Amino acid sequence: MTLLRSLLFAPGNSQRKLERSADFAADGVVYDLEDAVPDGEKDTARDYVSTALDWPQAGVRMVRVNALSSKEFRSDLEMAITPNTWGIILPKVESRRDLLDVDSLITGIESRRGLLVGRVRLLGLVENARGVSALPDIARHSLARLDRLILGTVDFAADLGLTVGERHPLELHAAMSVIIASRSAELRAPLDGPFTDLSNDTRYSSDCEYSHSLGFSGRVVLHPDQVPGANTAYVDQRDLTWAHRVVEAYEMSTKSGSGSLSLDGQFIDRPVYLAALRALGESA
Repeated sequence: MTLLRSLLFAPGNSQRKLERSADFAADGVVYDLEDAVPDGEKDTARDYVSTALDWPQAGVRMVRVNALSSKEFRSDLEMAITPNTWGIILPKVESRRDLLDVDSLITGIESRRGLLVGRVRLLGLVENARGVSALPDIARHSLARLDRLILGTVDFAADLGLTVGERHPLELHAAMSVIIASRSAELRAPLDGPFTDLSNDTRYSSDCEYSHSLGFSGRVVLHPDQVPGANTAYVDQRDLTWAHRVVEAYEMSTKSGSGSLSLDGQFIDRPVYLAALRALGESA
């Protein structure tokens, strides 16, 4: 599994930011062709991102294309499928059909270019009420290319008229919906949206910890300074140590014929064991 605690977005129309995006130890870098790029600079952004994807650079690189319904989408996707592209982020996902259509288009491009079919991952960005309502259908895991989902908190807040940056109950409902839908479909744990107050490091750290406690495995970060906080918060070494102990103790217990045990005063049975395995898998 690919660890994505921090997903740093770089605007596709800024050569300087594209060049520097690999310097900040983010688990994933996203070359953004959508919201960060004004309408008049879409062609320029595609040219810059095409060049960036050819750089001999290690790490996970993704491209956020424009929405499937936009006039930019086909040109974005044709440019973005390369041997160095780890994944495509599809914004404004509102139905399973959106994912199926894009999956088919990526397959066609991979085939024409002699790439291994299925190697480019697809991440679905759910960011409005229609998308949240359709999550049980969107997340069904018969689509092998679908790697995980991302909750677009900023657009979701705008869609519902909420204050951006606040954990409003409706945003928490969306968070629970995407987490539960992902788990139900056996997808990897989803990613949270960005923390937009770049001046408040203390609140950012607390929000990352809270986000992790909800069940998110990472988040979108808007500034390089936010990368270390996300990388720390979304993998708690104490949690991993406990998960290792649970797995070892449970497996020893089952060898002796018992399906449950007490570890440090806590009851451990198969569901707890499976949760520990998932925690270790997400951190691998």
